[in-house]
Amino acid sequence: MRSYFLVKLALLGVFLLVFAVSLLANKVHLNIHPRIVWFYFSTAIIGLVWSFIGLLNPTHYREGVFASLKLYVLWSAAFCLLWVLFRSMPSLRVFHTSFIIAGLAIPAVNLLALYGSISGHQFVPSAIQDELAIEYGFGHGYFQASSNNVISMFLVAPYLLAMQFRKDAPNSLVVKLSLFASLAFAATSGRRALWLVIALIPCLVALLSWLTATPIKFRRLALAYSAAALIALAVLLAVPMETDTAAISGVQRALSSEDMRSQQGDYLFAAFLKSPLLGTGFGAHVYGYLGNDDWQSTYELTYLQMLLNLGLLGTALVAALFISYFRRVIVLLKGTDSAVPFCLLVAFLGLVLGASTNPYLGGFDSLCFIGLLPFLSTFKQGLSLRAANHVERPSRSRRMRYGDLIRCLGRDEDGSNPASRA
Repeated sequence: MRSYFLVKLALLGVFLLVFAVSLLANKVHLNIHPRIVWFYFSTAIIGLVWSFIGLLNPTHYREGVFASLKLYVLWSAAFCLLWVLFRSMPSLRVFHTSFIIAGLAIPAVNLLALYGSISGHQFVPSAIQDELAIEYGFGHGYFQASSNNVISMFLVAPYLLAMQFRKDAPNSLVVKLSLFASLAFAATSGRRALWLVIALIPCLVALLSWLTATPIKFRRLALAYSAAALIALAVLLAVPMETDTAAISGVQRALSSEDMRSQQGDYLFAAFLKSPLLGTGFGAHVYGYLGNDDWQSTYELTYLQMLLNLGLLGTALVAALFISYFRRVIVLLKGTDSAVPFCLLVAFLGLVLGASTNPYLGGFDSLCFIGLLPFLSTFKQGLSLRAANHVERPSRSRRMRYGDLIRCLGRDEDGSNPASRA
């Protein structure tokens, strides 16, 4: 997800050009939702304030401060525009199709690269493999497949897996094949956080189903957990206790006090206690633990670093922002007859969970998908996939607010004509 930055910028430019042409041709209508604007405005303000706090400290890395300023302030404006444009078009079906394609394409590219390295026939050009950092081999004693696009699995796999538990989900054969390919790729990725996120998805689905009062396939949910428990039990019985099995040992190391993240957490928390209220601001580094030489002000424990940088005040503001939008989405999902927004929320939570032990929210690509939360908050309660995929037009009050730009638009969010109700 962090590869081909210039290519992605070019594709983004093409998207903006196509939307502008469609807007001029009156094929789409710009629908500026205040919830999206407010979310990114709040993010930009928080980023600006704590970047300034970081600049006040002469010992901070200036590169880290300016990188955070660019990411949380400048890019927030770009993200805001992007999600406003997504909301102005029938995007739910686009997201659904994109996740299915990603679930097939990402494992296929990595599998072709592996087969090419074994057979000697180069199916994936070396330039693409280098850009995506595709590597295969034995790490910590077991086979691992590594590439930049494995980060996408924190979104794709939870989305496709959640589809399997919804009674109203469009579960075609292609969806199942995409899920199988995604799970197979995740299993060989060596990413312990990804394994944990996938294992927790059925629990998240059950919790969200209870919160939103939407039906799910409880029998399939019980079978999934039962099968997982039986497989885990079989592995434990088959492997003698004195045997140092690499994959199991890897999980044990991750939970031990000798793990890099455990040690990192101790340093981060100790540094946080020195400035608990306002934090250190962006660009701070922890003395005694530098971690990766390339990330001198970025650490893998995202939320502990947030606590260090933002302090109790900034962390509380971020938490309040996300909790308010999350509650709004839960209310809107009550009574919905579409599995797509429900599963998008599960995908969002999968990324948030995965970021707890990985710096995924410190990059453009992953941070962009945080916009799923304000995006989902703009729909109306009881939305249907059919209604949501119609191009929505601003209401009469918004026409007055936006002025001449949209004065000719004449439909409310639900697709009805306000003049007919006058």
